[in-house]
Amino acid sequence: MRPVPPLVTLATALALVAGCAPKPPSAAEMVAAAEALDRAYVDAFNRDDADALMANYWKSPDLVSIGLDGSVARGWDNVSADWHASMDGFPESRLELLEPQNVVVGDVVMGWGRWRITAPSDSGPPEVLEGPYTDIKALRDGRWVRVMDHASVPQP
Repeated sequence: MRPVPPLVTLATALALVAGCAPKPPSAAEMVAAAEALDRAYVDAFNRDDADALMANYWKSPDLVSIGLDGSVARGWDNVSADWHASMDGFPESRLELLEPQNVVVGDVVMGWGRWRITAPSDSGPPEVLEGPYTDIKALRDGRWVRVMDHASVPQP
């Protein structure tokens, strides 16, 4: 029997590994994952659960979140600190995403729409805040997460 040349062995091994590589998700699967992430995000907010909310974010120093006041938080630790502090300011508040849109752009999903937070008031009717949002969701380390988001309040 003739020995197999090393180059043939290497080429065969690479072909086998390439055949085992995970197939990238389809556009429909990407949008479905983004929509599921939106639902989990709203659910965590409405439960006043900052830890569950942060589970929707990319745990990376490259994470970016732009808050209602225009401040920019960079990195998972800073975004987490902001959300933990912010959740204290929104007890028993309800978040809704109004007409959310999710569109595949390359290997990420760009989302946008309007958000509404209804907060109870100590006296009188509930307070309602509303504004636009954008976000970018991506598959990172085997799961779908927010890698960037921006919410704002329109100025009068």
